[in-house]
Amino acid sequence: MSPLIAFLYDMPAAEAERRPLEQALFEIGCRLGLRFGLASDRDMIPADALVVRYGSGEAAADDIALPYSAGGEAMLHPTEKPLWGVATPSGVDVVRGVADLLSARVEATVPDAARSAWGGFEAEHHPLTKAGAIGQPLVEYAAGDIRKRIAAAGHDLPAPASPWGAGKRYAAVVTHDIDGPQIQSGFALARSAYYALRYRSDREQEALELGILTRLLGRPDPYWNFADWMELERRLGLRATYYFYVDKPGGAPRHFNDPHYDLRKGAFPQTLRDIHANGSELGIHYGIRAHGVEHYRAAADVMRSLVGADLKMGGRAHYWSIDWRNPARSWRELEEAGYRHDSSVSPMALGFRFGSAQCTMPTRLDDTGAAERIVVTPTAIMDAYVAEPRPDAKLDERLGEMHGVIDRIADVGGICVLDWHERTLANRGPWRGYMFPFLHAMDRIVADSSAVCLTMAEAADAWRQHVSRYHVPLAEAHR
Repeated sequence: MSPLIAFLYDMPAAEAERRPLEQALFEIGCRLGLRFGLASDRDMIPADALVVRYGSGEAAADDIALPYSAGGEAMLHPTEKPLWGVATPSGVDVVRGVADLLSARVEATVPDAARSAWGGFEAEHHPLTKAGAIGQPLVEYAAGDIRKRIAAAGHDLPAPASPWGAGKRYAAVVTHDIDGPQIQSGFALARSAYYALRYRSDREQEALELGILTRLLGRPDPYWNFADWMELERRLGLRATYYFYVDKPGGAPRHFNDPHYDLRKGAFPQTLRDIHANGSELGIHYGIRAHGVEHYRAAADVMRSLVGADLKMGGRAHYWSIDWRNPARSWRELEEAGYRHDSSVSPMALGFRFGSAQCTMPTRLDDTGAAERIVVTPTAIMDAYVAEPRPDAKLDERLGEMHGVIDRIADVGGICVLDWHERTLANRGPWRGYMFPFLHAMDRIVADSSAVCLTMAEAADAWRQHVSRYHVPLAEAHR
């Protein structure tokens, strides 16, 4: 059995300051791959535990003391593995750095003028982008730094346990946001016509012609390719997670940029049942204004009623539109609505918005009595961030960036979530060339015996089990 690591902390008294630091210690502990617990009182700690001291109080002779700063601005420190934290005389306070990352405090400096209605902003404005660290798993590097400090104190530690199973270094999840699966619809044709005329887009002109021609000839809609996706995924040996939009759930207001289809009509209900019968996973792609417990719950109810099954519900926000200023509020509302996982974390570019390549459990320390805590999974790779032509980077450079992100995910035992919209499989019009990066990534992942392909629910369950296996609630044990 691995040794028990007891994080003994002396925190600020104010809840608003203390809670992010406690959450940071918890998330760091989850990444050690060792049994760990949190304690604010030394009397709570078992006699045989290794005490890792964090805070302003005095450390005992046998304690492993972590660098601590009572405040200050975190920044990037170019060590062997870059660390995000506050410099102190004894080293970098990475705990405060992780707290600032996961609580979105790092993002607080982004001005309102650069933000959307829900607080989102383009990757160029992100402080981690400006620091050259948006593609770095900083939370995992912080955990690695603390693990080194424990080993340097003379403790022989076993290899970290993998959340993904014996012999598996990292996990991969293929996901699809179902935004526009019908080029033949009146709205889609009008949209392509507008972009073709307004921006003189040859690709949108091709989409317009493709939609009109196939509609006139009575051919299948080239964007409606769910069966083709499932066949491709069968050949790759995996099952994917499909996020469908529910229009105005519970009377939620509609946003102009929300998808334009009704899940309750046409071929959608049968397609949902086909995907479910295939063993793939269904989730909610909730609208830009469809937030809050009642709207989340109503959307899940619509999906369950159409499929006729009790689904392990998870979601992803359209346009990543969770509350960027207070993301924890969104996750608590999702949890209250019965959602088990969420994958709305993206910096709107390749990389890690909160500096984490692993799952997080932002409500795990809450004392709310929830039956099953929500698991939040970062989405590091989306089709447009790799496949969309850019004047500043050729395709081979963009592929190199993508594989660099996958390399770092594998290095820290993280989870590689790929988000490819359903219509990209058409490989026509605006989506020509979008499948090449996907197949490029999947070639290496499928061939890698140390990777495991999961659905989002399976990944969330694996992380939940990992945390339950290694997190020891010292307060409960003491009672």
